[in-house]
Parts: sequence; structure tokens; C-alpha cells
Amino acid sequence: MTRSAAPLLVALVIPLLTSAAGAAGDPGAGAEVARTWCASCHLVDEAATGPTTQGPPTFRSVARRQTKTPDELRGFLTAPHAPMPSLGLSRVQIDNLIAYIESLR
Repeated sequence: MTRSAAPLLVALVIPLLTSAAGAAGDPGAGAEVARTWCASCHLVDEAATGPTTQGPPTFRSVARRQTKTPDELRGFLTAPHAPMPSLGLSRVQIDNLIAYIESLR
């Protein structure tokens, strides 16, 4: 490879890498997914701080769990276990939902 081709190669590869890693999603769109699909069981609002006395955790309490990585959340949202139903969310919806949860940290 010539020296003049190296910057071109870098210019082509960097956007590909950042777009793959940048599957971070849109927190605003994730908040909308949460309000649409999750709010019937979870408290999803940013103001909801503590765990509920019964039932599913708030989104804020899930976000505060340091053990819940984006990959773990993705796995759970892709194939949830009972009592959470399978919502059939798309990859983009899951990425957006994770971005919203991450924004609550």
C-alpha cells in the first residue's frame, strides 16, 4: 500500500467502525418505545427514582444497576423471561431503549 492510499483507507474504515460501535441508539426514541411498550408495567419516567414496592423495577433502578451492561440488556430484551412478555421489538427499538436506559444513569 502506498503512503497516499493509507489516509484514504483510514477515512473509509473509521466510519464503518464507528457506525458498528455507534449502534448506541437514540435515547429520545427509546423513551417513546418505553412509554408505548413498557409503561403498563414499569415506571419509565426519568423522575421515577426508587424501586416500586411491588412488581417490576423502574427504568431508573435498572439503569443504576452497574451489573446491567448494554449487552446484557440487549440479550434480555431480545429473549425476555417470565413474567415479562416477549414484545418482538426490532433491533433499532432495542438499541433505542438501551440508549434511553443508559441516559438515566
